Amino acid sequence: MPISQDNLNQIIATAYKTVMEIQDAATETVGTGVLWARATPVENSEDVVLQEYTLSHVGLECPKPLAVIVANPEYNPGNFIIDEFGLNYEANLELHITIKEW
Repeated sequence: MPISQDNLNQIIATAYKTVMEIQDAATETVGTGVLWARATPVENSEDVVLQEYTLSHVGLECPKPLAVIVANPEYNPGNFIIDEFGLNYEANLELHITIKEW
């Protein structure tokens, strides 16, 4: 028996709802609270060494609290390596942000 378009849409909606509930449960269980800030470039605010902008002029919505999941628990900000190419971390920080949070 073929699946009708209405049944297929209902199956997809149910699966989507289930995935969102699982993401919310995971974020509540093992999530970490962070603050997100958007840098707004202004004249003479760029760091000439790191080529990054300061957070002295952030948008009105900043900082925004988010709940994220740290993907690599072996990340330690104190474990870094300095070589001829600059400062590098042994394990990069990887964060997972749910669609709902973003």
